[in-house]
Amino acid sequence: MKVENIMSKIFSIGVLIISLGTLLPWGVAASTEVRATTRGFASVGGFIVLIMSILLGIYTIKKSHSFIFSLATGISAIIISIYYITNPIFPEPPGGMFVGQVFPGTGVYITLLGGLTAVSSVILLKFTKSRQSEITPS
Repeated sequence: MKVENIMSKIFSIGVLIISLGTLLPWGVAASTEVRATTRGFASVGGFIVLIMSILLGIYTIKKSHSFIFSLATGISAIIISIYYITNPIFPEPPGGMFVGQVFPGTGVYITLLGGLTAVSSVILLKFTKSRQSEITPS
C-alpha cells in the first residue's frame, strides 16, 4: 500500500474524529446536586469546526480535498479546542443558580486529537509527495 493511501486514510480518520468530538460534551458543570453538559456544536466554535469537517469529509469522499482547506480545518479544530479547554463552555444548569465546578468535556479533547491527527497526516502527505517528486525525475 502506498504511503499516500495510508496518509489519506489517517487523514479521513482524523476528520471523522473531529466531527464526532463536536457531537460530544465540550463543557460540564457539576455540583453536588446538579450536572449539566453542553455539546460542542452548541457553541459557535464547535459549530464552525463541525461544518468545516463535514465539508472536508465530502471533499475527501470525492477524492479531491485541497491541502490548504484540509490544513485550515485541522488547525481551526486545534485552536478552537485549545480555546475551549482553557475557557470551558458554561452549560446552563436547570434552575438557573449554580454553585459548583465547570470543566471541559471529553468532546473537546477528542476534537483536539482529531485536529492533531488531520494536520499531521496532511503535512506528512505533502512532505511525501514533495520527496517523491524530488526522487523521481519527470
